[in-house]
Amino acid sequence: MDFIDKNVNEELYHQKVFDTLNYAKTNFSIKKEGLFIFENRFSRIRLSYDEIYFVETSETVHKLILHGKYDYMEFYGTIAEIAEKTDLVRCHRSFAINPQNMTRVDKAEGLVYFPNGEKCSVSKKKLKKITQLMSNQKGGIK
Repeated sequence: MDFIDKNVNEELYHQKVFDTLNYAKTNFSIKKEGLFIFENRFSRIRLSYDEIYFVETSETVHKLILHGKYDYMEFYGTIAEIAEKTDLVRCHRSFAINPQNMTRVDKAEGLVYFPNGEKCSVSKKKLKKITQLMSNQKGGIK
């Protein structure tokens, strides 16, 4: 981004404003197709959604743990931020999941399973929504 001098001719001024807005749109969007992008003052993470299973709260205050196909990482943030700024779906006060990677929902136990065998809890309040998401996916419901 660039400083925009108001003392230049009108055409150059408009071009600089246009260029700056395009730069901001390209580089600061929260959601991009196929990418998990999470940025706050502590963290900047960019991964393919295909690689993400779920995010959970850590025992360390204000930290989250991302569980993925290839990665397991801790970073600062909140589940509320994740649910608001990304396409992950909050299924419990401590978990946000990637519905694309669910392999099974166990309604009796209130659990969601992922391809690597990991599982996370689903609150009773969110179970219906998660079950509907699973019905739209390739897996099954128990």
